[in-house]
Amino acid sequence: MRESRRISPLLITGLLALSLAICALSNVSALGVDVDELKGAKKIDFVDFKGLVNIFNTDLDIRGIGVNLAQQIQRNQAVATYLTRYSAIHAVDTAEAQKLSADIISLDKDAKVDTIANVRRVLSAYVATLYKYPQKDADLLALFVTYYNAVYRGNLANFTAKYKTVVLSHLTQEKVGISTNYFDWPGQTQLVIPLNENATMDIFGVLNSSEVSSKAVVDQLKAQDNKGIPERTAINDLKQQEVNKAQAVIDQEAKQLADQKQQTADKQSGLDAARQAAEQATTDQQKKAAQENVTTQQTALAQAQNQQQNTEQKLASQETAVQQKQQEVNQEKQAIAADQAAQNPEQAKKDLAQQSAALAQRETTVAAREQAVKQNQSDQAIFAGKLYYLKIKEYLTDGHYNNDMLVIDAATGSVLITSTEANICGRKFDLFKNGVVVITFKNNHNEGHYLTLLDLDTLKRKAISDDAVFYRSFVETRDDFTYVIVDKGNAYYLGKFTSDMKLAALSKEQVDPDSFISFFNDLVYINGKAKNILVLNKADLTTKTAITP
Repeated sequence: MRESRRISPLLITGLLALSLAICALSNVSALGVDVDELKGAKKIDFVDFKGLVNIFNTDLDIRGIGVNLAQQIQRNQAVATYLTRYSAIHAVDTAEAQKLSADIISLDKDAKVDTIANVRRVLSAYVATLYKYPQKDADLLALFVTYYNAVYRGNLANFTAKYKTVVLSHLTQEKVGISTNYFDWPGQTQLVIPLNENATMDIFGVLNSSEVSSKAVVDQLKAQDNKGIPERTAINDLKQQEVNKAQAVIDQEAKQLADQKQQTADKQSGLDAARQAAEQATTDQQKKAAQENVTTQQTALAQAQNQQQNTEQKLASQETAVQQKQQEVNQEKQAIAADQAAQNPEQAKKDLAQQSAALAQRETTVAAREQAVKQNQSDQAIFAGKLYYLKIKEYLTDGHYNNDMLVIDAATGSVLITSTEANICGRKFDLFKNGVVVITFKNNHNEGHYLTLLDLDTLKRKAISDDAVFYRSFVETRDDFTYVIVDKGNAYYLGKFTSDMKLAALSKEQVDPDSFISFFNDLVYINGKAKNILVLNKADLTTKTAITP
């Protein structure tokens, strides 16, 4: 591998030996590269040095520069230097909340890097060390940081409009950004890495890839002969990773919210009891003590209610952000698939044939499972050696049932648990790691049916949906999401519910309530209202296409 001509590996090694102690800054951990701001980055060509190499440096040598600069920042230095060759400024401020902080990496007057690949190695190592990115992600981010800075080379007005004063105080018109010619780099380059401090940091972490894959960037990538498919796919994969991690955080916070709701209810019970005691007090001393207790309980309830409200608001905001991010991922995935199909129409035909075959196989499998249920062969419902069994208490009319959910020792046949959930109906349920998903009704079958999650160990209710579902619906769980037919007043749609029974997505098209459902990779197949077959995107249930047999 050919690297820079002039950087001494011995000098780098000596400096790295002085940089072993790493203490993460609190303001560093609260920040992240704002890839949203990189949307202006364009695919452009850089001119590298092409002559003979006098001094050969390895990939590790070059990345060592970025590591060294990052370690200095981690030791509470706002400015890091590497001889008179490279420097880094960690320009952050809590003021001007709507504007961006930044890291500024300068190629100073004695800088020796003379290929854009080496510049990206320095950037990647800096980002990976300071913000804990895997190298693959850091490399991708460094790629777009160089595009971004080349696009806005010398455009100080752009940075003035978007960045905080603490950043602008270090930038100059002549140096900001990077030239496309290596000859101009030493002493004339300020690479700006936008840092993100927005509320979604809690769920998306330090890398926000929305702007990296925004329309401006994708349009530039599409101009390439290969439509930029490899790069676009890599970026989209990063976005999906963000969504997956964010959903896991939300699921955990939803459990915390459930605990807070219980605490609020307990506080309310405590206040009710205190008020009752105050009413029954007879002596002045008893009345005074009882009233003090009422005041204490009121304060405790108010605190619990405030905490619950804050969590609910935060969770709602996070859920919206995740849904938007997932929609972005799905749309780009569709666009990539369309570009791939345009480049290779024969392969696209083969893929469609495979999907159709998978649908036919799925319907055959579902039919076999239906027959197995009729024959009391529900081995699909065995989990951790326990058989989860839906026992029919009585059949009413038109497919309405009253049922019991049981846990049976699969080896001995003894009933271990009978659920206290009294209003279980339908003939479908499903299991996953968070519990047993069933359909229940409230007071009677005329007041609506709802998706309900039971605890795997106790069969007690953990959560219930706010949205009504079709009482004869299938119940299918995939990747911790449950798919079921949603009832919107005799109009039926496919719904996707989170592990706490919150509606995450709803199909735009109406569906046949008695349909089968089939999954193939990122697609869902279901009968439409018009008796056609709808092909939906699994992530957000938007319609990809419709098949009319």
